[in-house]
Amino acid sequence: MAEKERRKLLPSKEDILSVVAYNPETGLFTANKNNITSKGSKASKGYYYIKVNGVKYYAHRIAFKLVYGHEPFLIDHINRDKSDNRICNLRSVSRSDNGHNRNNNKNRDLPKGVRLRNTNKYEARITINNKTIQIGCFNSSEEAAKNYQLYKHKLGKTL
Repeated sequence: MAEKERRKLLPSKEDILSVVAYNPETGLFTANKNNITSKGSKASKGYYYIKVNGVKYYAHRIAFKLVYGHEPFLIDHINRDKSDNRICNLRSVSRSDNGHNRNNNKNRDLPKGVRLRNTNKYEARITINNKTIQIGCFNSSEEAAKNYQLYKHKLGKTL
């Protein structure tokens, strides 16, 4: 809960609209004072920001609030492209769902949910609510990845 308290709240919809207009189909913002259209200014880690009353806010959070009228705790870029702020690419998610839409495999050569065991077999596994479920061991990383995706789809966790 402490993390949620540290997150700065977005300004009102009216204050945002006094500075920029947002096109949900393109994900681009147009500054009201000079009519320049852009994604915003580049911030750290691939995200973009918009300044409202001298304060920087992530562009995807601004976009979400302008369209839906509220500000969720976490917003996911469905296609994993942090610069793509089209509204069809943004969704409100739980921390668990957000973690399922990233490839955090330490060995970037292997697909998400797959690791190489010391038996030279590829293990497919998934973590749900801090519990790791072993899906099975397979002869190839492709076979393990396929089974990971099937299991994930069965659980309703789509990429």
